[in-house]
Amino acid sequence: MRSSLSLVICVMFVSAASPWGAPIRAGSDGDGKLCGTVANSPGSDWSFEPAFTLRIKSLDGLIADMRHLYQKAGREEEGKAFEKAMQARTGPKGLEGVDTTMPLGFSAAVDPKLDRSPMFLMLPVADETTFLKFVASLGNEPRKQDDGSYRVTVEGVPLISMAMFRFAHGYAYVTLRVTDATILPTADKLPKPEIGLGKGTATASMTIHVSRVPMSVRKLAVSFLGLQWGAMKDEEKDPVGAAAIDDATALLRSLLEEGERMTIQLDLDPKKEIFTLDTSVTPRKGTAMAKDVNALGAMRSAVAGLLVKDALLSGVSHVLLPEQMKKAANAVLDDTFKKGIDQLQEHEREVIEPLIKAALPTLRAGGFDGAVQMSGPSKNGKYRFVVGLGLKDGSKLEQAVKAALKNIPEKSRRGILVDAEKAGVVPIHRVDQSKADVKTRELLGDGPAYFAFRDDALFLAAGESALEALRETLAVKTVTATPLRLQVGINALAVLLSLVDPTMKDAPQAAKEAFKGKVSDRVTLEITGGDQVAMRLTMPTAVLTFAGALDRLRK
Repeated sequence: MRSSLSLVICVMFVSAASPWGAPIRAGSDGDGKLCGTVANSPGSDWSFEPAFTLRIKSLDGLIADMRHLYQKAGREEEGKAFEKAMQARTGPKGLEGVDTTMPLGFSAAVDPKLDRSPMFLMLPVADETTFLKFVASLGNEPRKQDDGSYRVTVEGVPLISMAMFRFAHGYAYVTLRVTDATILPTADKLPKPEIGLGKGTATASMTIHVSRVPMSVRKLAVSFLGLQWGAMKDEEKDPVGAAAIDDATALLRSLLEEGERMTIQLDLDPKKEIFTLDTSVTPRKGTAMAKDVNALGAMRSAVAGLLVKDALLSGVSHVLLPEQMKKAANAVLDDTFKKGIDQLQEHEREVIEPLIKAALPTLRAGGFDGAVQMSGPSKNGKYRFVVGLGLKDGSKLEQAVKAALKNIPEKSRRGILVDAEKAGVVPIHRVDQSKADVKTRELLGDGPAYFAFRDDALFLAAGESALEALRETLAVKTVTATPLRLQVGINALAVLLSLVDPTMKDAPQAAKEAFKGKVSDRVTLEITGGDQVAMRLTMPTAVLTFAGALDRLRK
């Protein structure tokens, strides 16, 4: 597998800044051949296969979702002001003639000659006559052409002076006349809404069909961005940063050559009061990228098994550095280690050098395997934390830690008791917490913390029933785990805030009020592999209510 992290970056990169934020592409079979005849000269066999679609479920639905968000945030007046501002831009009666209950959006295909690429703003029309009057009211009368389409003079768009539109399938298909080659297909050749906009019920969604972009255009994109990033690499003085640019370039090439499609979807369910963000990258079957994505879904973690479903706060991350970054990072690590050891005095070197050497196999592995969870409160109102960290040669690291503790002054190791307990044959070490600060004791109690090594992991437990929790954790086995999964209970987060920030002492009560009734307080972020690499963020909209309460507490 080339690297789990590269694929995770792929999702983030695509979600945040797709190379095609603007419309591109006509039908292609993935090898650069156009499906049908030339895209902007549609013949009898021409078919529109969108490479880019942006779909909004409806104007009414969008406005209703925005109202819900403003209401949950306690900013109804600002929401009303926003609606008035939008109305001022479209006229006192809104978008007249537009069907506000139907989906709308944008669709584009890509031709090897980019100026011939068909692209349409698709507006559902309830009444064509009313719509024409509305367009005329904006300042320019639509001029009907012999082929039944309309042309309108536009202002404020660089190098473009004319827009064209045609009615078909209950929609107005609007496009800008970029060059003389820009042609608006006849009504029977325009894509129906389920093709041009796609299907779905999400508030808004965007899809990029990479395989429908002609290969010549994809290669051009790779070359252009490769030149730009190459210039950045030449200016990059940090070797790890330069390696990151190399890996990003390789990732982009893989995505454009072997990707099938990329999606981003925003959905709001006012009834369930849940907001969801989904992004995904799907590779073409049988490609090297497909094998990498499948391997991403089969990664094994030594520590993810410690997580329980009812934890107030939990997280697991298992990622690998891309190859070039790993090599560069290891070179920096080796150099830093050597320079650091040379600067130590002899008695310091005796303690620190064996520790670093024992940790090097884990550090040089070029990855991270970690898990954490918070549970509680107990009857005493205390919480518990359990942490796991994947290791290489953990038993050797344990021996190095024990040796280091013997070589340091007694007062420096006060409160640490080696081999205090056992779980089977595994030694458990204790750390006295009686002198911890007041806030820590208020959260976790006065009991000791415990830690233990396995050859593949380090585990630590602190708080209520920490020893029992650690013994249970040491029994967990290596399991298949997602590259990333974070879950936060806002009620638990509010407790932590109240302990670390004096102005947040009322945060727990604010969370209780925001999430009263059956409203979930869990925020979840997860990245998965398999047939596709996908990211999902799920958040109750009551988080906005809680955030507003925190803002008032700060003030």
